[in-house]
Amino acid sequence: MVAYNFQTRFADAVASGQKCQTIRAQRKDGRHAQPGDRLQLYTGMRTKACRKLIDPDPVCAGIEPVVIDANGIHLSDGRSVPNPDMLARWDGFASFAEMAEWFDKTHGLPFTGMLIQWDRLPKDGWIERYVAHTLACCGFTHFDDGGSVADYARECAAAAFDDPYYRSDGPEACAEGDMEYWGED
Repeated sequence: MVAYNFQTRFADAVASGQKCQTIRAQRKDGRHAQPGDRLQLYTGMRTKACRKLIDPDPVCAGIEPVVIDANGIHLSDGRSVPNPDMLARWDGFASFAEMAEWFDKTHGLPFTGMLIQWDRLPKDGWIERYVAHTLACCGFTHFDDGGSVADYARECAAAAFDDPYYRSDGPEACAEGDMEYWGED
């Protein structure tokens, strides 16, 4: 097991499942969680206010080396994250600009570290977030043929959750990806 401490500003987002990732500096010992490891997530470690944020411990779903600079977030294979604002929101920031400013003040830019993600939501919670996001974004409850948007989204969400590649994107990103194809023949 690997333990990570979160600043107070991020603690509620971790505890609620809204924040299911962290970006951490390289450790001197090189040890970070690996996929399949259980993570212990705390706030206030080494203080009387120490509090475990999630119980039971979530499982590490993935780890990826990243570089953050003023222009974006870059993965180990040289690709840039196509939507750095979304990744910043998943990490507890309002925007990429806010994230870059925080990393600059805290670590300096460019920042080299590890993106660590965990599965927090059970399947039913993941599906409900997908459905809620679909309904919030599309602005209607039924398709032209009378079919329910919620029913359609629930079916798509179940399939996306069952595929680890899609599940790692999160329910909101998967819903948005599906909606991009609406109306195409």
